[in-house]
Amino acid sequence: VRISNFEGDLRDCRAFAAALVSYIPSLASRFDPQKDGGLVLTPANAIDLERNATLVLDAMREYGLEARTTPRELLEHSARDNLLFTSFLYNTLPQYVPKTTVKFKGKLLETITKTIELTNPTKYAIDYTVSLDGCEDFRPSDSKLHLDPKASGTFAISIKPRFTRKVEGRVMFLSGRGGTMSAATMVFALETEVDHDSALKTIDTIETAMYEPVTHDVLIENPFPTNGHFAVSVIQEYIKPATGKPFPEEESLHHFPDAFWTPTDTVSLKKGDRAKFSLQFLPCVRGRFRARVVFKDDKVGEFAYVFVGNCLPPKPS
Repeated sequence: VRISNFEGDLRDCRAFAAALVSYIPSLASRFDPQKDGGLVLTPANAIDLERNATLVLDAMREYGLEARTTPRELLEHSARDNLLFTSFLYNTLPQYVPKTTVKFKGKLLETITKTIELTNPTKYAIDYTVSLDGCEDFRPSDSKLHLDPKASGTFAISIKPRFTRKVEGRVMFLSGRGGTMSAATMVFALETEVDHDSALKTIDTIETAMYEPVTHDVLIENPFPTNGHFAVSVIQEYIKPATGKPFPEEESLHHFPDAFWTPTDTVSLKKGDRAKFSLQFLPCVRGRFRARVVFKDDKVGEFAYVFVGNCLPPKPS
């Protein structure tokens, strides 16, 4: 959006929308011109202009930015009025830059809870309305937070990660009036850091001699409250002996096929369902092998099982 004056160039409200999105990224989807009800990029009439102004003011009001003007009044602003409106955004939007990032470190499908502490240094009570943006898996402990004068309070946020990949969100404490005090908005970024090696179950009872295949069957269960169509991937490694000399055939390990193999590419599981999963172990090197089998539905979530196989010396011919 190119702006060369504070009157005609601001009338379509596109610049105001762009400023809001730069500090509150979640608004991008609301203003998306490709969506029904989104921003009109080239307003053709008064209805389009009023629609844009309404979108901007409604978004501002939802996030605690009360401009005390109506869409029609915004459209009728003079250059001086728009300068004042722009100054209001310039002074208030920086509050929406996150104070810090709260990291949720833990395991896949295990609840992780973090607590944020806020302090009220004033002699007036403060009431916050709590708003969450970003990944919907973040769960607030409440929708409000009250702070008495000269007191502190804590607010808990939880997540049960469905993916090992990083997911992000924001928690915003939007001040209302408690007593006679209205405080600045407080924003914190939320981010998961999930252990990529976590698994629902570890099976370490697989054992066979070199060049002797063995198949292990296990019942896998859908841990999610919805049906899923899960793609299967196998991540495996050779576990070098902690002590002792390496086996001579270790030098040729990269020439051999993977020790673990499954014919299954996908698994469909309804909510609460179980299914048999087969994994073949055919080692060509003595020692221990480890396979992490990941079941992933990009919309539902992912879970993993770990298999450990032990390769014994070959059977005598």
